[in-house]
Amino acid sequence: VGKLVTCLIRKTGDRLGDNLDLLLKAVLSKLQRSETLTVVQSLILVYAQLIHTQLEAVLNFLSSVPGPTGNSALHFVMTEWVSKQHIFYGSYDCKVSLMAPA
Repeated sequence: VGKLVTCLIRKTGDRLGDNLDLLLKAVLSKLQRSETLTVVQSLILVYAQLIHTQLEAVLNFLSSVPGPTGNSALHFVMTEWVSKQHIFYGSYDCKVSLMAPA
C-alpha cells in the first residue's frame, strides 16, 4: 500500500493539492491498524518521502490531527518510526528513513 502511495506522490508532486491531506489521513489510518513490519515500513516511508518534498504540509497535517493515544498524529508517527526504524530492511528504504528526519 505504502509503495503505491509513494509512487503516486512522486509522479504527481505538488499537484496533489487538497488531496494530499486525504492521502495522509488514509496512510495514518492504515498505520494505526497495522501490525506487520512490512506494512508499517511502507507507510512510514510515505511520510519520509514527503518530508523531503513537502515538509511544511506534512508537519501541519500531523500536528493538527489527533493520534490514537490522544497525542498528536505527529507524536504517533514519530514514535512508530523511531521504535521500528532499526528493523527496516532494504538499503533504499533504510537510507530514506534515516535521512528524512536529519
